[in-house]
Amino acid sequence: MASPFSFAQVSTSQEQKEAAINALVESVERNFSAVGSKACGAGGTITLSNAEAFAAFCLKLTGAPAAAFNLVVPAVAKLYLIKNDTSPIRTATVKTASGSGVTVTTATAKLVYCDGTNVIAVSV
Repeated sequence: MASPFSFAQVSTSQEQKEAAINALVESVERNFSAVGSKACGAGGTITLSNAEAFAAFCLKLTGAPAAAFNLVVPAVAKLYLIKNDTSPIRTATVKTASGSGVTVTTATAKLVYCDGTNVIAVSV
């Protein structure tokens, strides 16, 4: 099964396996601890690329959109921590292109899960 993550694969005949494994560990750490940001000032529909979506676990939304907006994430299973830092107070709906989503208001953060079709809130 193909992975949406950009993890290096180690082959049995590969030289310097430790280099590939170190790169893999760094990629996992980045995917689960890094904080990314997405400018949302344009408003409307903001779409994350696969690279943006898988570059960080926490995604900070920034900018000054004129109205509520949609943040469209790739239709691939992934857990996100979305922090809405837009100003003034605007609601972001985090969803896939064709699925349902979750709203995140300004000055709040939500843990959400994309199941490949819909985005749902995670209760902790």
